[in-house]
Amino acid sequence: MIFVARTIIARTVPSPFEQSPYKVFEHEDGECKLWLPRPTLLLSRARGFLRHEFALEIIRQLNLITASKKITQFHDWLAITGFDVRCQRDLTAWHVKNRDRIARLDIAAHSVLVRMGVSVANVALKGAIHLYDDVEPFELQAERALASLR
Repeated sequence: MIFVARTIIARTVPSPFEQSPYKVFEHEDGECKLWLPRPTLLLSRARGFLRHEFALEIIRQLNLITASKKITQFHDWLAITGFDVRCQRDLTAWHVKNRDRIARLDIAAHSVLVRMGVSVANVALKGAIHLYDDVEPFELQAERALASLR
């Protein structure tokens, strides 16, 4: 018999993902929400199928933010069931090209397909991505990032 211990994290502030998103993109197979709680902190949460248009919007936002600053990113992709392969291609290409403008890049994902895509991207990014499979430590890091950027 195997027992798994889970750490209960006491929250001192609400999760930044509990706030109202500033952009929401929806289609019949999924959605993507974006938050910008600080000028250099971009959050996303997606569910269902991640369309190429969603990735392009994330890139648009990154281009606006990183024009003069380094950016911290947290992407909650735990509920993604699949993605357009162009998402991985274009997001990876953007991050490789702009690696010096990335302060932190954290992604949470359950799907084996999504985790595999993130792992491949992480090779190109020389290990810059912090990959999570559990929402608690992921959101805790997002909360810490939010607090540190105040």
